Amino acid sequence: MRREDSLINAAKAIKEAKYLIITAGAGMGVDSGLPDFRGDEGFWRAYPIAKKLGLNFQALANPKWFDINPKLAWAFYGHRLNLYRNTTPHEGFKILLDLPQDKFVITSNVDGQFQKAGFSELRVVEVHGSIHYLQCSEPCKQEIWENKEEIEVDIDKFEAKNFPKCKFCSKIARPNILMFSDFSFVEKRVELQFARLEYWLSQIDAKVAIIEIGAGKAVPTIRHISESLKRKLNATLIRINPSEAEGADIPIYKGALEALKEYGGGKYPDVLSGLEFERLLSASGPTGGVVRRPSDGKIPKRVVFIQCAGSRDPEHGCPYCSKICCMYTAKHALLYKHAVPDGEAYVFFIDVRAAGKRYEEFVQRVMEEERIVYLRGKVSKVFQREDKLVVWGVDTLSGMAVEIEADMVVLATAIVPSKNTAELAKLLKAPVDEFGFLNEVHPKLRPVESSAMGIYLAGAAQAPKDIPDTVSQASAAASKVLSLFSQEELSLEPIKAEVNLENCDGCAYCVDVCPFDAITLVEEEDGHRHVEVKKALCQGCGCCMATCPKEGINVAGFTLTQLKAQIHALLKEGKDG
Repeated sequence: MRREDSLINAAKAIKEAKYLIITAGAGMGVDSGLPDFRGDEGFWRAYPIAKKLGLNFQALANPKWFDINPKLAWAFYGHRLNLYRNTTPHEGFKILLDLPQDKFVITSNVDGQFQKAGFSELRVVEVHGSIHYLQCSEPCKQEIWENKEEIEVDIDKFEAKNFPKCKFCSKIARPNILMFSDFSFVEKRVELQFARLEYWLSQIDAKVAIIEIGAGKAVPTIRHISESLKRKLNATLIRINPSEAEGADIPIYKGALEALKEYGGGKYPDVLSGLEFERLLSASGPTGGVVRRPSDGKIPKRVVFIQCAGSRDPEHGCPYCSKICCMYTAKHALLYKHAVPDGEAYVFFIDVRAAGKRYEEFVQRVMEEERIVYLRGKVSKVFQREDKLVVWGVDTLSGMAVEIEADMVVLATAIVPSKNTAELAKLLKAPVDEFGFLNEVHPKLRPVESSAMGIYLAGAAQAPKDIPDTVSQASAAASKVLSLFSQEELSLEPIKAEVNLENCDGCAYCVDVCPFDAITLVEEEDGHRHVEVKKALCQGCGCCMATCPKEGINVAGFTLTQLKAQIHALLKEGKDG
């Protein structure tokens, strides 16, 4: 299945279902600001003190600590308890809550966020228990009670200043959470929740859709439950996961969709991204090229296109222009009018950036010949009114507020880097900019070269760009490669790191920070240690020079002596002026 078809098919599956089962893993809470414990590094980012102690999540989430070191155990769980109590569930919980189907939630999360968002306690299974309930650490009884304790944690020492006691025997109490190597977990509450679920499942008499959110493979409990229920109920499984969505009927590789959320994407099935609308127009698409609404299959008679949905908007993390949206929105509006001649098309825009050969003429043709209405202004809100989507906006040219009842809304969403760009850049030792795109050496003089030698850039990996620009850049990159291969010997830049053997004491700080692995530690026969620079690998970035505490390494042309002289000259010039 094409990824751009996934949301359309998911909306259809949810609409056709009478019952919904929502299964959620750790990824569900990340958008609320809760820490991501995926992998040791993810856990240690949230709890750096645990790294110093040499404890990963599996080691720390163990009931033994309540006997060995209760201050440490309750520092971890007390901090999490306070964090969960102070966290507001993100808007995705409400989107799920507002779905009209009869639904049940199954989650491996212990944070109680579903109940906090308004889901009934009677319709939630917490398979690993809940931090909001306590039990005896022994346990002396198979009983649990509500956690009303206020745990004060010294986060610097990673110690709890107080911790709860068992209400029956006064020994240390612990959260009613299933931990690793846990043989004392009281299952009473979870068993009751599963009993309610089994009864609800026995009453099902129509189509079921399973929406699985944020459940990874590392702890696959939720994935196994989802797949088991899919087979048992012959249900449609919708799996939402940024990198591990495979294996479902409808996989959704969810990325940065802030704009879709703002304008009803994911909440209203008839709000589509430009890529999804492109698939509707395609003869090989899910509707065979006939433009139909995902919600009911009807042909939309009024479509609103919203440009810059997430671009040129610092609030959503994309202050840059996505460059191609003005042109493909004009194309989509034109193709829509050809497919639905009696349809109406409206385009909300900030300004039209048609920079290219005959681009401006194409946009003018769409406006004038096809009679597509362009409204200069931003959209403030999109919401459902009966079977219509209401778009609130403004026409800044007339100064009038605008309300349009549409059958479909199409968003020109921001172009963002691929999720794997950061990993690839790290592998290639190529720098990225503040938005995650690969960075060129110089935007005018060396626009297709990375500072990592032998790495050349082309296309949207470097920045948003259209097909002609991508082809031109790819040709330039190819010519650079040919030029490189045509030389018998490689010419290197003279700006390289140089070691001052008099000052270098072999501390090796520079070895650790060098992004190009160009520095090695050498130990002489007499025991003297110093570093050595591999000139062929060094790119002259200066990380080593900035790190060295002894002025034992400099970059040619940018030595500390030279830099100090420049600063003194500037200060003297300023003083004289």
